[in-house]
Amino acid sequence: MTMSNREKVTASITLVVLLFGVLGLLSKGPLENWRLKRLQYRQACDELVRAESTIQERSKWEQQYAGVRDLMPVFALDKPVETHWLGVMDNAASANGLTILKRQVGSEKLVGDVYEMAIDCKEWEGTLDALVRFLYTLESTGVMLDMRQMYIRPNPADHSRLRGSFSLYCAYMRKKDAAPVKPGTPANPVPVAKPSAAKPAAVPLAAPRRNPPPK
Repeated sequence: MTMSNREKVTASITLVVLLFGVLGLLSKGPLENWRLKRLQYRQACDELVRAESTIQERSKWEQQYAGVRDLMPVFALDKPVETHWLGVMDNAASANGLTILKRQVGSEKLVGDVYEMAIDCKEWEGTLDALVRFLYTLESTGVMLDMRQMYIRPNPADHSRLRGSFSLYCAYMRKKDAAPVKPGTPANPVPVAKPSAAKPAAVPLAAPRRNPPPK
């Protein structure tokens, strides 16, 4: 059976297309892996650039941290802090005409080097102006207070006033007391060498001396 030139060209083109199709299927896996590796490389480069930028701005971040740390209240280890934070909240509320009806102090929690204590105000009442002034006073007092949850609703008895609840988180630090020193102990005691409990090394006995033979 003979094939015409046209049939031969058509068969050659078909064979080439099939070969390219097979090569494409075989190289699909490595190509996807190469694309994934290239994406991971670009992400690593971006993270490296951000890290280098943060390191270059280290002095600025240290200054900002020092400024914030100076605002952090510090209490003794055994000093209760509930009265202090309740006083801060109550003074801000009374100074701005906001009435605190129900409140509850939560437990103290340690987060890294900072302690947190939540004050849950179950019910408060006041005007919108009083609420805004109360929040502004808390923000401008310089203490570490964070209002994380707040619910506001109109007062059914008086639509000109509001009622609601909020959770106020207080942040502070505690002093780390040094270990107590026993009375009579010098401030910088001089270390005294302790006698060694090991036995002294045995001294080898000298060999017996023999008299020379008579001549």
